[in-house]
Amino acid sequence: MPERNVFSWNTIISAYIKSQNLTQARALFDAAPGKDLVTYNSMLSGYVSADGYETHALELFFDMQTAHDDKIKIDEFTVTTMLNLSAKLTKLSYGAQLHCFMVKTGNDKTGFSVSSLIDMYSKCGCFKEAFQVYKGGGGLLDLVSKNAMMAAFCREGDIEMALELFWKEPELNDAVSWNTLISGYQQHGYLEESLKLFVMMGENGFRWNEHTLTTVLSACSTLKNLKAGKEVHGWVLKNGLGLNPFVSSGIVDVYCKCGKMKYAELMHLDSGRSNSFSVTSMIVGYSSQGNMVEAQRLFDSLAEKNPVVWTALFSGYLKSQNCDAVFQLLSEFWDKEATVPDGLILMSVLGACALQAALDPGKQTHGYILRVGIEMNEKLFSAMIDMYSKCGNIAYGEKMFQKVNVKDSVIYNVMMAGYAHHGHESKVFQLFEEMLQQEVKPDVVTFVALLSACRHCGLVELGEKYFNSMTEFYKILPEIDHYACMIDLYGRANQLEKAVAFMKVIPIEHDAAIMGAFLNACRLNKNAELAREAEEKLLRIEGDNGARYVQLANIYAAEGNWAEMRRIRKEMRGKVKKFAGCSWIILSLKSLGTSGFSCAFNAMDIQKVGLRLLFSPISSNIVIRTACCTVGTVLPVYSTFKAIENNDQNEQQKWLLYWTVYGSFSVAEVFADKILCWFPLYYHAKFAFLVWLQLPSANGANHLYTSHLRPFLLRHQARLDQIFEFIYNEMSKIISAHRAEIKFASALFVKLMASVNQIVWDLIHPVQRQPNRSIQGPRQVDSDTQSDNED
Repeated sequence: MPERNVFSWNTIISAYIKSQNLTQARALFDAAPGKDLVTYNSMLSGYVSADGYETHALELFFDMQTAHDDKIKIDEFTVTTMLNLSAKLTKLSYGAQLHCFMVKTGNDKTGFSVSSLIDMYSKCGCFKEAFQVYKGGGGLLDLVSKNAMMAAFCREGDIEMALELFWKEPELNDAVSWNTLISGYQQHGYLEESLKLFVMMGENGFRWNEHTLTTVLSACSTLKNLKAGKEVHGWVLKNGLGLNPFVSSGIVDVYCKCGKMKYAELMHLDSGRSNSFSVTSMIVGYSSQGNMVEAQRLFDSLAEKNPVVWTALFSGYLKSQNCDAVFQLLSEFWDKEATVPDGLILMSVLGACALQAALDPGKQTHGYILRVGIEMNEKLFSAMIDMYSKCGNIAYGEKMFQKVNVKDSVIYNVMMAGYAHHGHESKVFQLFEEMLQQEVKPDVVTFVALLSACRHCGLVELGEKYFNSMTEFYKILPEIDHYACMIDLYGRANQLEKAVAFMKVIPIEHDAAIMGAFLNACRLNKNAELAREAEEKLLRIEGDNGARYVQLANIYAAEGNWAEMRRIRKEMRGKVKKFAGCSWIILSLKSLGTSGFSCAFNAMDIQKVGLRLLFSPISSNIVIRTACCTVGTVLPVYSTFKAIENNDQNEQQKWLLYWTVYGSFSVAEVFADKILCWFPLYYHAKFAFLVWLQLPSANGANHLYTSHLRPFLLRHQARLDQIFEFIYNEMSKIISAHRAEIKFASALFVKLMASVNQIVWDLIHPVQRQPNRSIQGPRQVDSDTQSDNED
């Protein structure tokens, strides 16, 4: 075994550093009997390269400065390593001190020193200082400094200067130079140019590596250029680079963005299930496609979840309008992650609140942002304004809008849409004028909000002016929403002839939105002939949408054409099913915190509500009374007309019997409501009786009529006629002779029933009387209550 010396110790320490086992490397470093400059530089480089060891690197650098060994002196490698740490931490003060040290020791003229200084100043946001370092290099242009300066130009966004420097002494360029330029074009949105540079790089004899391929694949995925992505994939397979995790995940991302999930799945399986980058791309792809079952399955398979997969899952659930899953995922995020959710996650939460019109969760999210101190950017402001607008609190949305210092077109569009939605059309036009004064260029969404405001107000001339200005002044091509708004505008203004003429000049194919707007215009103007002409085309485009059938049926019903309405209804029954509308109420909403949201009904909540409704007092027993009215009158009326419309003899006979029985008992019902209404369960018994009358299995109305009512009427019909006639005549005489007495007795009966009602109420809800505190001096008023009263 060779003798252990400083070289063998350095070799072993370097091996552990390369395997990223910094704990064992540091243990060997401390145990080494002799250390030289290589030992310190190796350990320092390992700390700087790894994440989370920045403090250890600073402490080790301080130990190097205070070491009394002549062998340990800071050299160029030490300084450049610490410059990389300063760039990583974006600590300009550290980098400036190191620069001063380099000037004093004369280590600031070499290529690696200059490139490290340029990189540090550029990443710290000091482009001017980086350029001064480059110009102060004595006029010598070496490859390392050139590449560093090109990266600085790209980071600053000055692509033209980067290109000019690239073609200056092109014989110096290497693969790093090409990759730097291609990456700069791709990061700043020049995607087509980055693909052209990629081809040019190959034509100039430079071999593409994993850095080149990942950049180009990112450009292909952003462009959704499936053809170019397949060509790159073929080259990767030919050259055996498919096992590289970054390249394979880039290919998966291309197929996902282009909607080819089968290709993405095959590539994901070939690259290995352990490739976390590929799994992340698959989660993003499934979420964008709305396949949240597969996205959730892959998400659960990850041991460590990065912000990208969290954001993808949030946006996927929001896109599929599964708001409850968004809130549940937020609760899971707080349980598993120790970090604060970023702006994109909070935007998804605010979007879910906007979809459900849930103002309280939206306010809690806003309060959380303020409490934690998350920086509000333009996207977060726009999501907040949209949430408040769609939750019905336009005043809060307006306050958020006023807090934005630099407003872009998105902020203006969201606020204008909110004003239009709430009927503040004049504010929409004022905001548009302010937008033009601030030199913010309007876009397609801006004109949708403007035309929507015009159609709500019926401003035909102003709407035509805005529509024409789109193409004449702003060079914006109208889209489907703009055409639909104009047709609806003409329909609401009773100018159907203009809508017909406008339909003829629309340059794009008429889709369901345009035809739906035209049908609505026909309905408002009661023109069934034009609606009949558009019927066939609309049902051919969107024949599976039940709302379109209802729209057509309403048009014919408004004209009184019941035969056509019945035909549309019959066609609808056999083909589609219209989803019923729904409403919801939040019974228990937990505060926004580590426990998250709870927007679903709870079993205990349902039991409590049921008991409160069952034993509610007479004065507040509105729900069950409404149910009695609905079941006893409204539903039978609807069902009777439905049976007549469908010409169903069995249903007509059933409901005729029901009305016979219900009419026979209506006299007794009037007296029962007056006499027995104090009994808490009276209306519940009445509700059960009315339901029993209509149940097909029990057949209650038929049983009562055939077994009791009809035989009784047949036996005593003549006698009942005499009795009712005699009672009617006598009651008329009594009422005429004793009007004042009857009025007094009626008032007395009302007071008596009110007293009985109060007694029953006191028995059910005993009042806890408060002791008299008048002898203890004036009562202290809470400051919050006092301020509320003042407000």
